[in-house]
Amino acid sequence: MKRAVSSIVVVAATLVCLAGLFALQPFARMSDGLDRVFSALPAWTQVANMFRDPTTQEVSRGDSPIDSFRTLSASWAAHSGAVRVMLMGNSQSLMTSLAPGESPPSGPEKTYPDHIADRYRQAGSQKLFYRLSAGGMSYQEMLWYAMYLSGRQDIKPDVLLVQLNYQNFVNGGIRGGMLALLSDSDFRHKVEAIVQRNGADADAFAEALHTFDRFQNRSGPAPTSAGQTLGYRMETGFRRQLDRIPGFNSRGAIKASFVLLMTQCRVYFLHLKSARARTLTGSRIAASRAALADLAEVCGQSGIRVILFEAPTNPAVPLYLTPDDDRQYHEFTRSVASRFGLKILDFEHSIPAGEWGMSLNVPDPLHLGREGHRRLAGLMCAALDQNGV
Repeated sequence: MKRAVSSIVVVAATLVCLAGLFALQPFARMSDGLDRVFSALPAWTQVANMFRDPTTQEVSRGDSPIDSFRTLSASWAAHSGAVRVMLMGNSQSLMTSLAPGESPPSGPEKTYPDHIADRYRQAGSQKLFYRLSAGGMSYQEMLWYAMYLSGRQDIKPDVLLVQLNYQNFVNGGIRGGMLALLSDSDFRHKVEAIVQRNGADADAFAEALHTFDRFQNRSGPAPTSAGQTLGYRMETGFRRQLDRIPGFNSRGAIKASFVLLMTQCRVYFLHLKSARARTLTGSRIAASRAALADLAEVCGQSGIRVILFEAPTNPAVPLYLTPDDDRQYHEFTRSVASRFGLKILDFEHSIPAGEWGMSLNVPDPLHLGREGHRRLAGLMCAALDQNGV
């Protein structure tokens, strides 16, 4: 009896806490309070209203790419014969952080891939431009996408622009939304081959397979009535009730607001910048390097032309801890390009400091302002033209 009462109390307390999180949004409120205390820049400088076009963007940002790929397939089918150009990158291609002096947004803001797509469309060009990006996208995720695209003629690009960024080497693994691609049996076989090869990417891909299979087993047919324990029935019923709660899917936003609050505390109280110069070492770096090389090989075998481009960096926020870090990074990118005969477009120092955004009252290490996006779009269009794209 005591155990049953204790269980009921725990469930009730959990429900109350969840209701409080959804209704009060405490982390977001605390974040707003810290911004006011420390006189942060207006919230509108971190643009929330971004331009959306599912025919030129993977709008879920890695959370549900299958849905986006269905739209892309239909869009590209309506323009047979056009050159298909696709860009893969991180949040720099997704977000705008307005630079000092730039006016408040008057409508949806566009990033440089949007401006490139507009230029192609307005010029009546026989080129289609598509952005396949996600925040913090790792090189392993880029390989994951390349392997999937290479087996799908309806969405396979002719040209793949791959963003090179020193900070991307920090990221690793495959995010949950991308695991659904494993429902394609041909793609799954490719992933299993990577695991069996036991290379640098094997651990991340094996974990992706394990996570996907575990979720499939959990979401599969329920046990028979004879096999349903009390715990199973309680958990299943509880999950169903949670899914009916309006706003329950906002848990992702709550998590993001908590992460933001922790970042604010680090910057405001400890005076630590949101990004710092670093030396990159370890197994994750080796896996990232291997993934980029594997991507080039996969694309080469399937007839996709790969062009690498050095992402812009904010001159006010150094990324390399030592000159040797700078040298090693660029030696690696040049070695991959040389090995596979790839072109590298260098935009690393192309955007002046005044065209970058500010984050938490310090220079944003990654995100461009409005004019920065426009400048980069112009530079990239000119470079692509020069390279026959």
